[in-house]
Amino acid sequence: FKTTLSSGDRSALALAFFLAAMDQDSDIGNKIIVLDDPFTSQDRFRRTCTQQLIRQLARSAKQVDVLSHDPHFLRLIWEGYPSTDIKVLQMCRNGNSTIIGEWDIEAETQSTYLKNYSTLLDFYRERRGELLAVARSMRPFIEGMLRAHFPGHFQLNEWLGDFISKIRNANDTNALF
Repeated sequence: FKTTLSSGDRSALALAFFLAAMDQDSDIGNKIIVLDDPFTSQDRFRRTCTQQLIRQLARSAKQVDVLSHDPHFLRLIWEGYPSTDIKVLQMCRNGNSTIIGEWDIEAETQSTYLKNYSTLLDFYRERRGELLAVARSMRPFIEGMLRAHFPGHFQLNEWLGDFISKIRNANDTNALF
C-alpha cells in the first residue's frame, strides 16, 4: 500500500478499518474514542463522509473526542449539535506549557468578509478594536461587498482602485452607475 495508495487513500482506509472495528464492538456505549486528525489529505466527498461517520460514532459511543488542525472540518462536526451535547475546546501554548480552554468555533471559521465586517461593526458600535486592524479591514470589506452586490463586474485580479474607476466610468445603463 505504501507505493500504491495516495496518503488520502491510506488515511481513508485506516479510518474505515477503525470505524468497522468500532461498529462491531458490542461495548461501544461505554467507550471514549479519541480521533487524532481523522481528516487529512482527503477530497470534499471523503471529508463529508468522514464528518457523517464521526457523527454516527458519537451517537453510539459514550464520548468522542476529535482533535484536528482544520477548524472548518471541526465546524462540520459541531454544526447541528445542541450546545449541551458538545464542547469545543482549543489547546494554546502559554510559555512552556499548554492551556486548554473554550473556543469560539463560529468566530474562528467566519469568512474573511465576515471577520472584516465584525471588526468594523465593533469599532462603529462600541469603539472597540485596534485602529490598525480596523483600517486594514476596510478595503477588503468594501471589495468583498462590491463583489457580492455586483457579481461579474469585478475580476479577481482587480482591487478597490479598479472598482472606483469602473464605477466612475459607468454609464447610465450599467448597474454600477
